[in-house]
Amino acid sequence: MDILALHKMDDHEVYINAKENKLPEWYQPIYDKWKEQFIADFKEKYGRKPFANEIPGKHRVLESLDGQTDPDGDDLGDSSRLEEQLSVSDEEEVPDTIIRLRELVAAMPEQWQKVYRLVFMEGLSKAKAGKKIGISDVRVGQLVKKINAAIAEDETLKNLYR
Repeated sequence: MDILALHKMDDHEVYINAKENKLPEWYQPIYDKWKEQFIADFKEKYGRKPFANEIPGKHRVLESLDGQTDPDGDDLGDSSRLEEQLSVSDEEEVPDTIIRLRELVAAMPEQWQKVYRLVFMEGLSKAKAGKKIGISDVRVGQLVKKINAAIAEDETLKNLYR
């Protein structure tokens, strides 16, 4: 086999891993062990399980390369800001619906979170949200429907859609 063929195979493997957001096979057990310890430490410190976006690791592997910024330089890929926007101060009692909505949004794919933040939190039109993210307004509309369906199907949140 020549060196060019080896590079192509390696490039293809990297592409597939990035597309599927997978860690290399040899590293997965190391990451899993570290993740379990991180979750245990987080529970001990904060008294709850971390949201998916609070766990550093494989879901952020390409964030620095693929993260988009708006003209002001704000990173549109930082889902931790969405958590801050949904947060309520410690002095206030947080309703169950808000807690469940936070959990549901944190579990959504990154693109859904961006659409949720721009359309639902910031009140942008589908066209403006699409332009900021780099997708069509039709795609934003499709994602809004999926987000609404996910919220409507949730047992705790479905009463918001009555």
